[in-house]
Amino acid sequence: MEGAARKAAARNFSEEQARKILNEIRELSGDSAIRFRSLAAYAAEWLQSKEVTLSEGTFVRYKGFVDDFVANAGKQRADASVEAVTAQDVKAFRDLQVKEGKSETTANLALKTLRSLFNDARREGLVSTNPAEAVKTFDVEKEA
Repeated sequence: MEGAARKAAARNFSEEQARKILNEIRELSGDSAIRFRSLAAYAAEWLQSKEVTLSEGTFVRYKGFVDDFVANAGKQRADASVEAVTAQDVKAFRDLQVKEGKSETTANLALKTLRSLFNDARREGLVSTNPAEAVKTFDVEKEA
């Protein structure tokens, strides 16, 4: 622990090293290892589970939104824990949809897809809160 503290103070202590130490402590106490999934890995697993439960069209739409969200997050964020995603990340993605010329309705669908993804992550114990729930949908009049 002292060595880990010195590395952390010197800013030479990665998240992976911290997780390894915590897992060793948990194993010594008889607990299982901490469950960690990167955003990219969890998104891929989530999409795989949806492929068999959704219609083809809905799955294609979900996959497009989720793949775009992970790509927009960047490699460093995609490789970090799914728990590291913030409401600001989700809001920025929602807003990007509109900036790219998509309708507010499409941006709302993207947001609702991310809400579903993070709700499942919360149910699995990977995140404590759903960052997408903090982001409001655009007010859009329904078409007749």
